[in-house]
Order: sequence, then structure tokens, then C-alpha cells
Amino acid sequence: MTARSADVLARAFVLLAVAIYLTLGCRAAIVHVMDVAGLVESSNLIVVGRVTSINKGGTVAVQLPGGAQVSARSFFAALRVNYTLKGNPEETQLTFEFVIPELPSGGFQAVPNGQYGIFFLRGNEASYKPADKNYPFLPAVRNFEPPPGSALDRVTRVLAHVLTAPAAEPSDRLRALEALRSLRNDFASRILHLAMRASTGDMRLYIAAALVARNDLTGLAPVSSALLHSRGLSRYMISMLGGSLSGLRDPRSVPALSQLIQSSDPATRRGAVVGLRQSRSPAALVPLSHALADPDVWIRYDAVAGMGEITGQDEWTPAVGEFLRHQDKYLSHWRLWAQANLPQNAE
Repeated sequence: MTARSADVLARAFVLLAVAIYLTLGCRAAIVHVMDVAGLVESSNLIVVGRVTSINKGGTVAVQLPGGAQVSARSFFAALRVNYTLKGNPEETQLTFEFVIPELPSGGFQAVPNGQYGIFFLRGNEASYKPADKNYPFLPAVRNFEPPPGSALDRVTRVLAHVLTAPAAEPSDRLRALEALRSLRNDFASRILHLAMRASTGDMRLYIAAALVARNDLTGLAPVSSALLHSRGLSRYMISMLGGSLSGLRDPRSVPALSQLIQSSDPATRRGAVVGLRQSRSPAALVPLSHALADPDVWIRYDAVAGMGEITGQDEWTPAVGEFLRHQDKYLSHWRLWAQANLPQNAE
């Protein structure tokens, strides 16, 4: 991977992380990105059920990701199992231990009493613990059991049902969507397509943005329409929709992105310019040349880098540091190049 490619990937990741952060209501702590496939693989018991009681344990020492040890309180959750998705099907009642640091430390998720959901556990009857302290459970809806299949497919179906079930809480729907968007297989894509068609309002836009963020053009029309007619949308929604555009890499997205890069909203323009750059399409050169005059320095950078990558002019495709030191040099080159090589009114 080249330095320029690393720059694109790093900035795209930041845009998507911000979009998820805003979508989920600005959580107090940012933890590692959810990986449902990895969560299923690392668990030896996955069950759906309800926590019926929680009892305090003692004080224990836990190690933070940086290596420091902190004091934490242990808790023991009694769980009534409705059905099993992976592991021993005989389990109907079990107890698992989770810990919460006594001082705020990012990444340790508490389990509420009464919580109904999918629980991802490791261990045995004598000592179950969450397979991942960040994600001990994901939401589920009562009175639904998925058909037989692999553990991952069944977890996927449970999460998909949360997206469309009338009884699901809005916060649970968003958390289920966060989980589903981490899955990159065809089955998860089909599930998201079906869920988008069955959804309305904000949830339809959230699902459409999740599809766009995974370079699936099925969601582009509703995302583009919402951003072009954004009156009444919340700041969080606009930022989330705009951020999802940075996941696009398909040349077929260029017409929609060419409109969106003219938006008055900076987050929309940032996502659009990244999508245009990643399209590697000559059709993206005209809208990228317009972005050379953008007031946002990062948009100007992606316009310069995108034009260099698409035309193969490596010497005029700077890394971020070089561009920031010599902006005028690169902007001047590409403005002159656009005047000489692109249709009139390219600027």
C-alpha cells in the first residue's frame, strides 16, 4: 500500500467512525469497532434470553488495553435462556460474570438487569464470562427464533428482525444496524436490502447509509435524495449520511457524487470528494476540479490527490504533509491542467 492509499483509507475510516459515533448518540467512550463475525467465532456459547437478576461480587484487578491495571467491581448476572445459537443446547439457566472498573475506563460495557438480547460468552457452567467486554450482548426481540443454520447466519437473522420489529426500541434498532454493518458477506447485504425496503423514515435512511458505507449502491438513491433535500434533517443525520459517502468506490456513483460535492454542508462534500477520488473514474475529474476551490483544506487535498491518481500523474499526487507545505503549487498545477484538458466551466 502506498502512502497516498494509506492517507485515503485512514481518512475514510475516520469519517465512518464519526458517522457511527453520531448515529449512536455520541457515546461517552469510543471502543474498538464491532466485528460480529469475530464475536461469533470467539464465543463458545451464544444464547438468547433475559437477565433476571444481578448480584455484586468482589473487587478485582483488570488490565486495560494499554497494559495498566485498574481496580474493578465484579458482577454476576443470572440469565434465563430462551434458545441457543451456538454451544450446549441444554442450557436453560446460567450465570456469567462481568466487571466494571471503579473509575471510568472506556470499553467495559455493563449488562442491565432485565436486558433481553443475544449474549456472547466463553467458559463453562462453572465460570462463564463475556467473550468481548465491549460487546457482551446485542439486542434481540422476544417471540422470534431464527431457522436452523450456521451460528453466524442465525445471529444475523436475529439482528435483522430487530431492525423491522415494531416492538424494538429505536436504540436497539441502531445497535443492531451497527452490528450488521460490520458483516461483509452477501447474506448480510441481502438482509440489509430487505430491511431497507421494509423500513420507513429515519431507519430507512440509517440502513441506506450502512449500505452506501459498504460500497453498495442500493442505498445511494435515498441517501443522495435526503442530502439534496436536507431541510428538517437533524445535524446528526446529515453528518451520518455525508460520512457514509466515503465508503463508495464504484464509478457508477460519480453522477450522484458530482451533485453532492456542490452541497453547502461540509460533511457531505468531504464524503463526496473521497467517493469521487476512490471511484478512479475519468468522469470524476470535472467535479474534482470544482473542489480545488473548496474552503475546506481536506476537500482540496482529496481533489488534488484524486486528480493525480486518476490521471496517473504521480509527481503531482502529494502525500498530506507535502500538500500542506506547498498547497499553492499543487492547486495551481491542477487548475491549469483542468483548463487545458477538461470541458469548459470545469472550475
